Amino acid sequence: GELIIRSEPSGATVTLNGRSVGKSPYEGKSLPPGIYRIRITKEGYENLEKAEIVDSGKRVEVLAQLTPLKPKEGDLEVRSEPGEAKVYLDGKYLGETPLFQPRIRPGRYSILVLKEGYHPFEERVEVKEADRKKVLATLRRRMGALAVSLKTPGATLSIDGKPMEIGPGNTLEKEFPSGSYRIKVTKEG
Repeated sequence: GELIIRSEPSGATVTLNGRSVGKSPYEGKSLPPGIYRIRITKEGYENLEKAEIVDSGKRVEVLAQLTPLKPKEGDLEVRSEPGEAKVYLDGKYLGETPLFQPRIRPGRYSILVLKEGYHPFEERVEVKEADRKKVLATLRRRMGALAVSLKTPGATLSIDGKPMEIGPGNTLEKEFPSGSYRIKVTKEG
């Protein structure tokens, strides 16, 4: 009998009764009658196994539609310095740091980490199959300029309780991380 095996996609390895007979398409001619255990394998596809009966003088055709393997998902872990920053994956909000996001499809993604008073942190990452991608976002403080002019000669200036040196012209010009500050000007009497 004859056993014809084709696969979609072609080029799959064909095994009959545990013995490799080549790639698909396979044409087995003048086979002795009997039951044939067929195994069709191709990298990136699920294996296909089945049995067919070959009779004398008969032709058996098998068309194997191979199913692509689903990629194994990976995990994503995002930490930030300082913590409690918002995390976005391709524009979708995931939560705050420290963050662990399991079961992410393999691929390339854009990570955005935001915290008020800090410059945004952005990075392109690749999540691989069955792997854990770790991202550490070191956030930089936004800076702002503060200018204070004292109209009273001999006054002292402190910002958040720290004494500040006053420059020429009774003024202070200095950069500070963005945020709120308590400014105190004092003079005896």
